[in-house]
Amino acid sequence: MTRSELLRKIIKEARRLDIKITKSERTNHTLFTIGKTMLWMPRHEKMKYGTERKILQDLEQEFGKGWYR
Repeated sequence: MTRSELLRKIIKEARRLDIKITKSERTNHTLFTIGKTMLWMPRHEKMKYGTERKILQDLEQEFGKGWYR
């Protein structure tokens, strides 16, 4: 999954659940605050599967278990 596809999925779910998202640009990563969860996302477009999976699992506390399936 590319960075833009992952972001679209996260933003869509946050809007559905009415959860606020803030974004802060850093040097090599972007910091997203989604509800109470802080998430560092790399800037490169293609992410490794492990990175993508970790991001999706970290957001389970905001969106609910298995939200990305």
